[in-house]
Amino acid sequence: MSNSVKTTAVAGTFADKVLGFLGMGDGGKVTRFHKKYTKDNEKQISLRVDEVEVLKEELNDLTESSEEAILQVDLDRIQSTGDIASYISSYREIQIENIRKAKAITKKIAHKEEEIALFEELNNAVK
Repeated sequence: MSNSVKTTAVAGTFADKVLGFLGMGDGGKVTRFHKKYTKDNEKQISLRVDEVEVLKEELNDLTESSEEAILQVDLDRIQSTGDIASYISSYREIQIENIRKAKAITKKIAHKEEEIALFEELNNAVK
C-alpha cells in the first residue's frame, strides 16, 4: 500500500475532495469533521450577529444621549463672559468624548461584520 498523496482534482462534495486529495477510502471522519466545522462556523456567525445587534443598540443609545447633551446647556454656568469661556471647554469635552465613543463602537461593528463575512466565506469554500 502506498502512502503517496493523490494530487488529481476530484469533483463532488467537500468530503469527496478531501478524500480524493488524501487518497482515503473512509469518508465518515471527514464528513463528521465537515458537519462540525460548518456548524461551528454558523455558531460563530450567530454570536457575532448578536454582538453587532447589541453594539448597534449601544450606538443608538449613545446617539440619542449625545443629541440630548448638545441641547443641555447649563444656564447657571454661562452667566458672565468668563463663565462662558470656562464652560465652553467642559461642554466641548463632553461632545468630543461622545464622538470618540461613537467612533469606537462603529469600529467594533465593522470588525464584527468583517468577521461574519470571513466565516461565511469559510463555509462557502467547503460547500
